[in-house]
Amino acid sequence: MKNTKTEYCKETKKYIYSSEAKAYRAMNTYEDIQRVYFCSYCEGFHTTSKTIEETLSYGELDLKEENKLLRKKINMLTEGYSKINRLEIINHNISTKEKGRLFVNYGSVELSLQDNGNTLKLFI
Repeated sequence: MKNTKTEYCKETKKYIYSSEAKAYRAMNTYEDIQRVYFCSYCEGFHTTSKTIEETLSYGELDLKEENKLLRKKINMLTEGYSKINRLEIINHNISTKEKGRLFVNYGSVELSLQDNGNTLKLFI
């Protein structure tokens, strides 16, 4: 006989999905669900309508979860950039003496978003 008892997290008051796959299935079914996350309180999976950016700005995450979301955000931002083989830095500041192309580098370029999304580092 199937268990019909619905379980909710005592901390978040959200429905507890018994597996990550079931939570993702719900996300694919309902348009308002933005993402799935693991809850360290109930050790189950929840869904939320908040985007990664909203969740980070509310300061609702523990450090481990925040780092996981930042890595996911970095991957989303850098997706498709793996083909980059030239970096150009161009100065558009009209109040400076040097204008235009300041730096050109041919070769691999790696982007890294750091410091909670406040710093973009380029590795060449």
